[in-house]
Amino acid sequence: MTKILFSKIVEFATGIEDAGYEFYNKISSKTKDPKIKRIFTSLAKAELQHKKTFANMLKDKSVKINTDLFPEEYYFEYASKVIFDKEKLENEYRMIDSPIDALNFGIRRELDTILYYQELNRMIDENKIETQVENIIKEERKHFMKLTNYKEELENQK
Repeated sequence: MTKILFSKIVEFATGIEDAGYEFYNKISSKTKDPKIKRIFTSLAKAELQHKKTFANMLKDKSVKINTDLFPEEYYFEYASKVIFDKEKLENEYRMIDSPIDALNFGIRRELDTILYYQELNRMIDENKIETQVENIIKEERKHFMKLTNYKEELENQK
């Protein structure tokens, strides 16, 4: 079993944030609904801030990773198949043709991200970094709730 490097973990996390930024901007420009446009524009901006937070974590060279919890193979398979399958994401994006579809897409992305970051946080043996990741998880949960609440609002209008 190979040792997972913290820099590789951060690289995947910044990739998640880049993908979120890209797709949220695409949805924002595709939608006609002004509230959905505002929500996804706001989410895209938040993704950029998360990316900066992860990039700043790399400055701490003392971060220890507990590799006993997850083998490297699991971690990278999970990241590449669930989070970074660009073709899957593009296919899902192309199928968005209603505000509800857009919100469901965002909800799925937020849930995938929350799960990934929770697993990431279990591997880190550094309180300061754990706290930063936990703060990002809290923000992702708020994103999930914002999307879910607006979806319910739209569904109740029918």
